[in-house]
Amino acid sequence: MPPDDAGQPQPRAHPASSTHNAVRGGVLAAMAAGDAEEAPPAAEAAPKPAPARGFGASLRAAGRRGLLAVRPLAAPFLHRFQMRVRTAVDESDAAARIAGIERALARLGERHDAEAAILHEIAGLRRLAADNARRLEALGRSSDATRRDIAEAAEIAATKRDVAGVMEVAADNARRLDALRGDVASVSDAVRSNAPRRPPIPVGGDFLVHTPDGMLLVPGEDLRFLAVIADGGVLETGTRRVLAALLRPGSAFLDVGANVGTMTLFAARAVGPAGRVFAVEPTPRIAALLRRSMAVNDVADRVAISECAAGDGEGEALLHLEEVMSHNTLLPPDEAEGRGTVRVRVSPADALVPAGTAVDVAKVDAEGAELQVWRGMGRILAESPGLAAVLEFGRPHLARAGVSPEAWLREVEAPGFVPYMIDDMAGVCRPASASSLSDVFSVNVLLLRPGAAERHPGLVFA
Repeated sequence: MPPDDAGQPQPRAHPASSTHNAVRGGVLAAMAAGDAEEAPPAAEAAPKPAPARGFGASLRAAGRRGLLAVRPLAAPFLHRFQMRVRTAVDESDAAARIAGIERALARLGERHDAEAAILHEIAGLRRLAADNARRLEALGRSSDATRRDIAEAAEIAATKRDVAGVMEVAADNARRLDALRGDVASVSDAVRSNAPRRPPIPVGGDFLVHTPDGMLLVPGEDLRFLAVIADGGVLETGTRRVLAALLRPGSAFLDVGANVGTMTLFAARAVGPAGRVFAVEPTPRIAALLRRSMAVNDVADRVAISECAAGDGEGEALLHLEEVMSHNTLLPPDEAEGRGTVRVRVSPADALVPAGTAVDVAKVDAEGAELQVWRGMGRILAESPGLAAVLEFGRPHLARAGVSPEAWLREVEAPGFVPYMIDDMAGVCRPASASSLSDVFSVNVLLLRPGAAERHPGLVFA
C-alpha cells in the first residue's frame, strides 16, 4: 500500500477498478472537449456559423476520441483478454493433445499387453527348448548306450552264429555217430549171432544165459523162451536197432513189460551211468530174476524196477499166467490152458516215474493192455516233448479187448504222434495206417512227434 502525502498508507486500487475509472474519465473528458469546441468564446466575434451537426454524429465523434484516448489504458486489459483467449485455445489444443496422448497410451498399453503375451510365449518356448535340450542330452546318453548295446548285440549275434556253426557240426557228428552206432550194433549182433554158442549156466532151478549185452537169468520152467534166447541171446532184432538209434548216453528209458530184461539190459548199457532206466514187470517171479540180473551186470544203480502192472489208475488185477511167461496178460485167455492167475498191483506209469523226469524213449509190451498203459502216461507225455515210443500192436489181443485197429491208432496218435511200423528183422520204419495194421498179426509201432526223425539220423525209413 503506497503512502499518501502525509506519509499515511493508502489502500491499493484494484487494477480492474482503475481501468474502469480511467475509461470512464476518458469518455467524460472527450465529451467535455466536444462541448468546448462547439461553444466559442464570448469575447470573440462570432465567426460564420458552421453547418449544424446532429447529436448522433457528435456522439460518434466523441466515442472515437474516447476510444483513442482509452486505447492505451485498455491495452493491458485487451492483452489479458487475448491471453485468456489464447490460453483457452491452448487448453483446447492441450485437451486434443491429451486425448491423442491417451489414445497413444491406449495403443501403447495394447502393445504392452501384446508384448507381454509374446514374452510369455517366448518364456514358454524357452522352457520347451530347455526341456527338449534335456531330452536330447538324455537321448544322446541313451544313444551312446544303444550304440554300445548294438555293438554288444552284434558281438552276441556273431557268437551265436559261431555257436550255431559249432552246434551244426556237432549235430552232424552226432548223426554220423548215431549212424555208426547203429552199424556197430548191427555188426555186433551179426558177429555174436555167428559166434560159437555158449550154453546156459544152470543156477538152481533157473539158467544164466549169455546175451550180447551181458548175462540174464531165465526161469527154468519156461523152456520155449529159454530155447529162443539161448540161440544167440538176441530177440526182436529190428526193434533193437530202432532203440539203438534213439538211445544216447544220459537218456531216460521206460520199459513197460520188461520180462527177464533183454531190452532193459540193452538200454542200461546204451544210456550209461548218467542215464536212467525204469523197468515195470508184473510177474513176481520174473521181477525177482530181473533184479538179480541187473546186479550181476553191475547196472542196478541206474535201473529202477517196479513189480506191478502198468495201467490207467491205481488198483489191483488178476494177471493170467501163460506157458511162455513173456505172454502173461491182464486179459482173460481164450483157452483154459493157462497156468493160473496171480493178483498184482496196478499203477499208472506217471506214478512210477518221478515227476519232472523227461522220458526220451518208452517201450510198451503189455500183451493187449497197451492203451491202458498209454492212458496212464499223461504227465509223462506232457513233460517229455522229445519222447519216442515203441508200442506192441497185437491184433488178437485187441480183438479180445474189443478194440479195433482204427480206435487203437486214433488214441495213440492223439497226443501228436506219427506212427511207423518197425520191420522186425531190418528195423526199417514204414508209415502205419489202420488198413496196414489190419493186415498184420503182431508188430511193434514206433511213435514219433513231428520233426523227431531229423534228430535221430540213425533211424531208417521206407
